[in-house]
Amino acid sequence: QVHISRTTYFFVPYVLAAVSTRLFLGALSDRVGRRQAATPALVGHAAILIVMVVLSAAWQLVVVGLVYGLCHGIYYPTLQAMIVERAGGRRSRAIATSTFAFGAGVLIAAFGLGPVARAAGYPTIYGLASAAGLAAAALIARSP
Repeated sequence: QVHISRTTYFFVPYVLAAVSTRLFLGALSDRVGRRQAATPALVGHAAILIVMVVLSAAWQLVVVGLVYGLCHGIYYPTLQAMIVERAGGRRSRAIATSTFAFGAGVLIAAFGLGPVARAAGYPTIYGLASAAGLAAAALIARSP
């Protein structure tokens, strides 16, 4: 028996879009430029987090999952490419640090934002995460 939860409607399309984007658009930032690829993807990521506050139907989770996966599939490898290009001879350390920071951020958010969600509601944590995405987009847009 297969049980499909509401999270399935988000995560399956998200993973399919993220993987497909990396396979078929993996060289996008090589063609258009790192900033030009990462900035709109990070803004899209931030926008999707705000949209998640008002979702009311399972089909909307599918659409949001697809767009979120598309954005993640573009910005994550693009940011990794930027790191490699700027790391010089310390590429391994730079990638390890970046990957650690991403994982640590997810871990800290999982534990740290739970109490915030209980106290202030999910819209607050989506807003905080969206603000972080917009801050990242602003930093990338201004990077050399």
